[in-house]
Amino acid sequence: DDVLDLRWRHKVPLPFLATLPLLLVYHVTGGQTGVAVPNQFKFILGDYVELSLLFYVFLDILAVFCTHAINIYAGVNGLEVGQSVVIGFSVLALNIVQLSRIPEAREEYRQQHMQSMVLIVPFL
Repeated sequence: DDVLDLRWRHKVPLPFLATLPLLLVYHVTGGQTGVAVPNQFKFILGDYVELSLLFYVFLDILAVFCTHAINIYAGVNGLEVGQSVVIGFSVLALNIVQLSRIPEAREEYRQQHMQSMVLIVPFL
């Protein structure tokens, strides 16, 4: 954005548009739009909550937040590298926790978390 000399009124909506292809690919490939409920709330909500459209809105807002947060940190003496490392370790920790929780019978989910770990480790 510094090379193109964009104004802030253009910088804010552009990541929303840039995230749409990612969301469309996720939708077309049959991405899950529900979440597993923690044990404390299973008696109220059940085992699984389907979020459908709200899930895509959340992913879009999350992607925009992450890009803006890293861009703001970039202006403070290169701190964005540290933030990216923290995010990478968080993703790695999430995958390790999920691998310990997912039963052996759910091999598809275990493979997805293993693939995520393989992709994130080179960036740490």
